[in-house]
Amino acid sequence: MQQDCTPADTAHHSCSRRHPNARWPPPVSPLPWQAFLEPLPVRALPGIGYKLAQQLAQLGVSTVAHLRQQPLKRLAGALGESTGG
Repeated sequence: MQQDCTPADTAHHSCSRRHPNARWPPPVSPLPWQAFLEPLPVRALPGIGYKLAQQLAQLGVSTVAHLRQQPLKRLAGALGESTGG
């Protein structure tokens, strides 16, 4: 006996077969990464510890948004070419 399924049933595994128009896995609408990351303090990023955060603070960089706005040459000049490499 075949059971009629909707895409919602399929997504919740409550149906024995997939609906022909269902996408699997169901699409997820992710939060844009910039909106999520930019307000975070730089210490929230992997690899940025206390000392590097202090060096960045001396450059006026306190959030991920501030860090993204900095030219790479300025960061490399202040922190060294091998920082993070």
